[in-house]
Amino acid sequence: MLDHYVDTRYWRFSHVSGHVACLHLRLAQDGRVRGYDCNNERYWRIEDGRLMFLNDDRQVTTIFTDQVETADGVRLEGDFLLSDRPIRLCLETRAADFEPPPPSHSRNAMAGWVAAHGWSIGDYSYGAPEVLEPHMSTVTIGRFCSIAQGVTIILGNHNHHFVTTYPFGSLRNEWPDLPPVQDHKTRGPVVIGNDVWIGKGVLIMSGVTVGNGAVLAANAVITRNVEPYAVVGGNPARHIAYRFDPETVRRLNALAWWDWPKFRLDALLPLMMSEDIATFLDAAEADLAPVPIPAPLRPAMDRPKPVWARAPGVDA
Repeated sequence: MLDHYVDTRYWRFSHVSGHVACLHLRLAQDGRVRGYDCNNERYWRIEDGRLMFLNDDRQVTTIFTDQVETADGVRLEGDFLLSDRPIRLCLETRAADFEPPPPSHSRNAMAGWVAAHGWSIGDYSYGAPEVLEPHMSTVTIGRFCSIAQGVTIILGNHNHHFVTTYPFGSLRNEWPDLPPVQDHKTRGPVVIGNDVWIGKGVLIMSGVTVGNGAVLAANAVITRNVEPYAVVGGNPARHIAYRFDPETVRRLNALAWWDWPKFRLDALLPLMMSEDIATFLDAAEADLAPVPIPAPLRPAMDRPKPVWARAPGVDA
């Protein structure tokens, strides 16, 4: 029965405890696990009717011994073999018509938090920030963000307005007679816009909004909002420069290229990957401008096609 689902279905991969590792994993015909980047689940094979995962060294890491049919196909459960403590994993097929959203390494890496707390992680963003006190607020990350290694988002911190900053309330095993108390506090959600570049080792505190197109320099400590297309750095981070002049920033924000469909991006990508910002903006704005239609109305087929519609392979 398992052969029927190989390379035809997406799979949800999780711990039986509920922690989600990947929402749309794929078992490719070449024996590789696609859509999930972890060396413990690099390859797969079926042996004696049981699916198993293998690591980079082709060592078996998980054997799915239990198999149950579901409305969407099949659910598998098995034990992770390379741990001193019991770890039970679950793999289940998504619906036959399921199509995953555009790729986002960040969304996959943060899938457990997204599922548990309803966070929003945009398409095409990559990088896996560490999040401290994830239960205290929310994280929103836009599309096309580049997040380097060692980035940390802190959604809550010790309450320094108490007599002590020591978290007695969080250590209830040591202080069982203490009435329930919240010994941490948050300034609110962290919101990161689109096309944001976050350098290595950046620390982002709760309550911060980072505007579209901003650059956060390596090891910066972000304690306050960052304007669109601003470059900031230092501890605490201070404004260094704007990437472009105010009018260019206004036009880029109004254009919101990160919301375009992929075929339109493909058509204008050569102009985007250039330091000639004005040429890109002129072409993109002209492509979006309404086409004047003199009376009497001309048939729609007579209107000039936009750039994206003239791209190869686009049926306009």
